[in-house]
Amino acid sequence: MNWLVLLLSVMFIPAIIIVTRNVLSRFKIWTPKRVFTFIGVYIGVGVISFIGLAIMSDNHTKILSEEKVRQVQEEYVEMQTFVENNDLEKINPDYLKKQRSYVLPTNELTVYIDEKSYSTKVYVTWRDDPESNEILADSYLFPHIVSGIDVSSEVPLIGSTFDDSALYVKEDGIELKYYSLYSKIQILDNYYENHYINIWPKSSSNFNSLVGQQMLHLNVPKHINIIDNSGLISYLYN
Repeated sequence: MNWLVLLLSVMFIPAIIIVTRNVLSRFKIWTPKRVFTFIGVYIGVGVISFIGLAIMSDNHTKILSEEKVRQVQEEYVEMQTFVENNDLEKINPDYLKKQRSYVLPTNELTVYIDEKSYSTKVYVTWRDDPESNEILADSYLFPHIVSGIDVSSEVPLIGSTFDDSALYVKEDGIELKYYSLYSKIQILDNYYENHYINIWPKSSSNFNSLVGQQMLHLNVPKHINIIDNSGLISYLYN
């Protein structure tokens, strides 16, 4: 799109030169040399502005295509199927951000989940290991997309801390502020408007959607008793 604007600008330059020269030549202070100097400065400023716009565009976050957002949503559906079928090993390993283990001093684990951990799911799977009190904890961070913008890099990993025979789960809240820039050129108004609508229909549910989730998977020996004070834990069985 930027190249189209540049091409049209170049096409208008000869007309601008002719009209400006004819108009300003009527005034004695505007000699041909001064006219062409003025036009040269004008064109130079335009070129510099165009280069600056191109550089700034590369440094700003770009909105994902509707197709990409749809792919992420479909991946969430697939991921949920893996979880429900206890096939967590099929989840994309890129989303596994942290692995650790903890040995309980007792046969009982009390889990406290902060009530403001809205996007975090906690799942428990069991294993036959009667001689061990070791808890295996895997933390997953899935893509977070707000209004078509991927903000995953800004989302902190869920906090989960073992302390004696307790596990504390808390999702750190974040505040995101962003500005959307919609360039508009009057002579290309219809083109811009149609181009915008084709990419992101204003009624698009994908564009206005909020996508994002974290998951904490606990693999626990079967003899461990879990006390869930929040009622938010989901238990998976083979």
